[in-house]
Amino acid sequence: MILPDNSYEVKELKRCLTTQIGLRYNQVVQNYNQKVKQFPNVILAPIFGFKPQPFYPAKTSG
Repeated sequence: MILPDNSYEVKELKRCLTTQIGLRYNQVVQNYNQKVKQFPNVILAPIFGFKPQPFYPAKTSG
């Protein structure tokens, strides 16, 4: 993998990757949280220690 030479490009790449990873993580967490709340999981999940998880915080620009 070839990294960009200037620091602005590196920072922009990091920001872009962080955003994409955060969005994907939130999709997975939303799916997981929905399944934990559905029957019969709503009864079984707490027994095995499964509980709803928090979302990745979105950064606001400004």
